Amino acid sequence: MKNLLKISALLLIVFLSINAQAKDTGKAIAGTWKYEATDAPYEYQTGKVVFYEEEGVSKVKVVTDYDVIKGENLKIEGNKIVFNAYVENSYITIKIELKKDQLVGNVDTPEGVIAITLKKEKV
Repeated sequence: MKNLLKISALLLIVFLSINAQAKDTGKAIAGTWKYEATDAPYEYQTGKVVFYEEEGVSKVKVVTDYDVIKGENLKIEGNKIVFNAYVENSYITIKIELKKDQLVGNVDTPEGVIAITLKKEKV
């Protein structure tokens, strides 16, 4: 019984630590990021990704010169961020990671994988 309590306490500490790290990452990414994806179709090569909170829930949207695209299924785990979006009737997945002062990763599209880099706008 003692071992069960120790294991439960250890799991709780690990869970709280992971949760706190995700919240810290959430705070670090909050705001507007300029992105560049040079291999994307012209109208999606540059734009902004906005991470914000609404009613206590973290949300994301992608803003281009032509459209505002709502992100879905936003997940922040450690320094890794994943979300989905519909772009011109195609479902894409954006997988990025916080590395120093930028976000780096890939966009999985029906046409293939596209590299993306985001730099935070200065306030």
